[in-house]
Amino acid sequence: MKRNLFLEEIGFRFIANHRSREIHRVGNLTERCGMECMMYGGYCTGFFAWVLRRFFGYDGCYHCNRKYHYK
Repeated sequence: MKRNLFLEEIGFRFIANHRSREIHRVGNLTERCGMECMMYGGYCTGFFAWVLRRFFGYDGCYHCNRKYHYK
């Protein structure tokens, strides 16, 4: 997945991987996140990332969003 700098500038700072149910932080992406293999992902805002974590059981990525990684 290519980084879209325009989307980051207007507030879309997270990428939600809907298959693995992980939320990645765009500013801290590493090669270990496996972004090139992600097929079901999309940019999201901080509020939408919070909704996914709170109500749908998403987890933060261990490599780039460790603050919200609980599993």
